Amino acid sequence: MPEDRADRHPASAATCSVEAAAPCSAKTRAATSRILARLRTASVRGDYLAEDVVIEWPFAAGGPRRVEGRAAFVAMAGPGRAALPFRFDELTVDAVHETADPEVIVAEYRLGGTIKATGERRSSALISVIRVRDDRVTHWREYQDTLAIAQAMTPS
Repeated sequence: MPEDRADRHPASAATCSVEAAAPCSAKTRAATSRILARLRTASVRGDYLAEDVVIEWPFAAGGPRRVEGRAAFVAMAGPGRAALPFRFDELTVDAVHETADPEVIVAEYRLGGTIKATGERRSSALISVIRVRDDRVTHWREYQDTLAIAQAMTPS
């Protein structure tokens, strides 16, 4: 687990790290911060997702690359998260970048967790492009380093 750096922010205090021509609304920034903080929880309720949300993992290996609809995502992610050999217990936001579209934010973050069988701590970096409308995610595209995730899930 890397040491915390001074330029990292807890999810509850996510701040934009770059200026944009048309900055996102404070409402979009606050909603994104709350949404990212929910990734730490064990349950997948999906209450932050629009009913017709589209979630994509363009570089996913061995799993779906696209899920359409909140119900479909919760049906897939809930059992999937419960079956993981680790529990998520940390989320560190490295940067949140505003875009020219006020509904879209790019978030760089690290999910950390503990391998249940050994107690070892592991983490993996991710980048997501998140569209928020009416305080709900309508589109989430997550870019993962699948090799790093596989290594993080394997006990020493």
